[in-house]
Amino acid sequence: MKKIVIIVLSAFVIFFMAACNAPSKAEVFSEEKFLEDITPNLVCLNSCVHEMFGAEVDFNEDSYLAAYESESAYADGMGDIALLFKPGEESKYVDYFIDPTCSDYYPVTNFKTNAEVRDYLRKYLSDEVIDKWFSNDFLEYEGQLYLIRGSRGYGAMKCDLESLKYVEEKDDKQYVTVDFKLFDTFDHTETLEFSKVNDVWIMTDEVVPPIKETIENSDKEVSEETIIPPKMEDYSGSYVDRQGTAEIYNNLDLTYLEDESYQATIGLYRLTELEGVAKVDGETLSFKDDGMQVKGTIIIKDNMAVLTITESGFEYINQGDVFEFSEKL
Repeated sequence: MKKIVIIVLSAFVIFFMAACNAPSKAEVFSEEKFLEDITPNLVCLNSCVHEMFGAEVDFNEDSYLAAYESESAYADGMGDIALLFKPGEESKYVDYFIDPTCSDYYPVTNFKTNAEVRDYLRKYLSDEVIDKWFSNDFLEYEGQLYLIRGSRGYGAMKCDLESLKYVEEKDDKQYVTVDFKLFDTFDHTETLEFSKVNDVWIMTDEVVPPIKETIENSDKEVSEETIIPPKMEDYSGSYVDRQGTAEIYNNLDLTYLEDESYQATIGLYRLTELEGVAKVDGETLSFKDDGMQVKGTIIIKDNMAVLTITESGFEYINQGDVFEFSEKL
């Protein structure tokens, strides 16, 4: 009898231990936990939007300028850099062709190569998403990685993390939406796709709405009390050239001055930034930058702006040069 009792107890203990060690049922999906889990992915995406890509840089420390072997080696900014030097040392390198855009190169402390930057981004983003954002933002030079900052503006667009919302699950993928702001004002809403890769959430797609939809959604953000009927001649706004990428390369910003003229700021990638007044002249705008001695005409049609240079005292902008800004934000 005792043997039977012992056998029964032993069997119970074995069964109990097996039950405790058995795999638990799949966890019930929690939207709240999911949004918390993907927050680092959104932080990484926002770093890409700001063109930092997770790089640690001290903008208060020394920066460097670039020089090329010759003007032909410069190749409109696409050539190989011969050396970096500190501002104020230009006289030491008169035999070189100094970068006319005066782009700054800041040492990166946490990465040494572009490959290391990509490895970091892959923790949160797929290669397809990385390719949309990451291009020629760093320079590898003598074992050091440098972050490049040109004449155009940075940080105007940002991802509003507080606007993150869960949408749905479809085909084992999760979808959320997040708002983007331009100068702290709502610009558009994007849909982001997340997939489980090696038990970790990775952002695998980013859907940007068409320009028309973006404008319609932006209009909804404005209350009826603040809506001002637009003037037919009011060209105020930001016009950009992305050159077929997700990045903004050239930008034209117009602000109406109430006297048939506009304050104009024109950022030309790897060239310079122009500032002046654009006056209404019939169906065009007549632009003038006194400091750079540059004049031009601006034609705006169908949310697209075209700048044609008519006079230039700046060496790298010539009369007849045309710059197109194909998208209005």
